[in-house]
Amino acid sequence: MYIRLSYLFCLALVFNIISVSIANDKLIGKKAYNFTLRDQFDKTHYWTSFKGKPTVIILSDRAGSDFVDNWVKPLQKNLGTKVKFVPIAEVSIAPGFVHGLIRSGIRDKYTYPLYLDWDGDTYKYYQCKPNIPNVFFVGEDEKISFTMAGNGSTTEVAFFIENVEKLLQKP
Repeated sequence: MYIRLSYLFCLALVFNIISVSIANDKLIGKKAYNFTLRDQFDKTHYWTSFKGKPTVIILSDRAGSDFVDNWVKPLQKNLGTKVKFVPIAEVSIAPGFVHGLIRSGIRDKYTYPLYLDWDGDTYKYYQCKPNIPNVFFVGEDEKISFTMAGNGSTTEVAFFIENVEKLLQKP
């Protein structure tokens, strides 16, 4: 009985991971979005600076922001210099008069540059799921090769890393 329950639990877990990872499968092969975004330190960043480089894009709205570090820290630790990292916050709901306040709050919370998508164009282009981080791997060909959305559980992150490692080894 215990073995059967364990087996069912593992199947459910694997199914959950696979269903999350293929949720945005229609994006596979789509060209990366050519953005121009400012970070919380008011520095401008352009997609063109990542062209031709393997890149991990992490997009999240406010509700999913609590889980961003669940992705960023282990991905940076495990993928390190093999890929570039592009963390983007979708902040289009904020009216213009509070942009400075939001930028200041983000500056206090995150030490690394977090690109701010004030118009929501990048978030919409990548068809992000709300309330959780959405993570994309863009290959040297500037096309989306893999995508996941989730809270960044150890299993989700390991699955993403495993798939990115495989993609990096392809000629």
